Amino acid sequence: MLTDLGGTPDEDAAYRYLITVPSATAATIATELDRPVPAVTVALAALARRGLVTSAGADPVRHVAAPPTIAGQVLLNQQREALVRAEAGLAELVKAYRQGSALRAVTEVVEVIKEPDAVRQRVTGMLRGARREMLALVAPPFLAITVDDEDAQIPVRVSGANRTVYDRRIFETPGALESARTYAHAEDEWRVHDRVPMKLIIVDRELAVLSTVYAETGPPGTMLVHRSTLLEALLGFYELIWSQSVPLSLGLAVTPADSPLSDEERLVLSLLLTGMTDQAIAVHLGVGHRSVQRTVRRLMDLAEVGTRIQLGWHAHRYGWLGPA
Repeated sequence: MLTDLGGTPDEDAAYRYLITVPSATAATIATELDRPVPAVTVALAALARRGLVTSAGADPVRHVAAPPTIAGQVLLNQQREALVRAEAGLAELVKAYRQGSALRAVTEVVEVIKEPDAVRQRVTGMLRGARREMLALVAPPFLAITVDDEDAQIPVRVSGANRTVYDRRIFETPGALESARTYAHAEDEWRVHDRVPMKLIIVDRELAVLSTVYAETGPPGTMLVHRSTLLEALLGFYELIWSQSVPLSLGLAVTPADSPLSDEERLVLSLLLTGMTDQAIAVHLGVGHRSVQRTVRRLMDLAEVGTRIQLGWHAHRYGWLGPA
């Protein structure tokens, strides 16, 4: 309990022992816990400062635990007070930062970073710090942002409402769809655009990161844009691309109970509407070409249409992949 409320393992162990006995000396506690006497003495002093332990007698001093109901409430109150102070301090920092942002020169609104390690560090920190939303435009080549976890590479997870627009050309590469599924959450939203013009990430509508140049035309770099009219323009550009894009189902969300489509049909329809060929869909899903054709035929029969264009209109009109 105490470790969850800011205490050390020695403090937690000493208190847990003391509540099982009327009183005990530091030497007795050290023997029972198999810990050095100096370490136990330090832990007892810390517990006494918190009002969790009282001492009585002399030569040797005996220690008595305060009742857990009182001790727990004392610690909870201390933690609440510390959180209130931390929140107030953070609010002051945010206020000062925003005031400073308004006074930034143009050169301070935009940062250009060229070192790959520095780019990864800044972007990873930006995503981990997201509180409300993450907006992303993903253009070829597809590069997932990961962090080292001992010997493994794990994707950066983002909290909040996340929307991503993929360039259709990304899914021409075998395995790209499965990679996108690996880094997605069921509650996220995805769309596909015929041609996404740049890589862009916007976090909490406060900070954006985008590629500055194409690798084939010059040294690659990354630009960080802080709160400014330029950031507002990037937000407007993102919403324009989003509005022109086609919904994409990655097969992660639970299919609504009233949906006329199965999970497989929703996924095939979604990929079909991105402009993929039947063969490309089959490769991505690991099924046969004819299996995809049969699924498309079932969808056309269900919609009572004769062409794939009509199927796309029907799917949009009746919200088969989301709100119409």
